Amino acid sequence: MKYIFLLLLLFVLFSGTAAAAFAAPAAAATATTEAATFPTRATVEAQLGRKLKFFERVVYGVAKRKAKRQARRAERGERRTGPVSALSIITFALGVVGLAFLFTSASVVSLILGLGALITGVISLVQFGGKDEYKRGRGLAIAGLAAVPGTIILIVLLLAAAFAAS
Repeated sequence: MKYIFLLLLLFVLFSGTAAAAFAAPAAAATATTEAATFPTRATVEAQLGRKLKFFERVVYGVAKRKAKRQARRAERGERRTGPVSALSIITFALGVVGLAFLFTSASVVSLILGLGALITGVISLVQFGGKDEYKRGRGLAIAGLAAVPGTIILIVLLLAAAFAAS
């Protein structure tokens, strides 16, 4: 029953009417063009006339973090326009294909692709620091780089297993 209540509360908080329920009063609104700030827990408790229960506090924290994340995304939304870095895409592709080749008989190809992903990933991440023209694709570069240690560790484990079997 508690979980049903929690799911219902999550649904209500994340629906469109939740913003109106938690909106700051009109008298306390500021004259800036920024979005209204998320109310404090004390404000919500004062409006309800009671303290929040445990699950309500948890859901309040989740909703507050979501509102902050949305505000940050809206703030940097203009910075995320632009082309996706080609090196990021290449890094991701090399990392994933390197992991795929790992489970075939061509482990050397997997190692070469992993090293290629490492080189292109580092170059791509350096580009994100200096050039404003590449503003998207950083996550692809990081994901491709994350596949490289997995590839190398799995190759070492496979070689160790092969030597132990012989």
